[in-house]
Amino acid sequence: MKEKLHAILSVEDTSDLTSKLYNYLNIGMTVISLVPLMFNRQSESLLTIEMIAAIFFVGDYLLRWLTADRQMEDKRPVAAYLTYPFTLYAIIDFLAVLPFLG
Repeated sequence: MKEKLHAILSVEDTSDLTSKLYNYLNIGMTVISLVPLMFNRQSESLLTIEMIAAIFFVGDYLLRWLTADRQMEDKRPVAAYLTYPFTLYAIIDFLAVLPFLG
């Protein structure tokens, strides 16, 4: 199961429909998450968009952390789980959702 999840998250197989759909969803959520930044005032709908995007990206971060042992095959699983949060992309992802969590 982790192998399949990792394959979907990393879009290893570009012919896999699930990987493609997840990739498009990720791109779409990235674009949608920028919408609230275009307005000076926050409305209820903009806050909802921001919350949905933040939940999606937190989930994505956690799923990638869950499959860190597949991503870092050169490390033992425990080492992969402990070092994943300190990788460049994990730090960027964490910093992206940090304002919403705070």
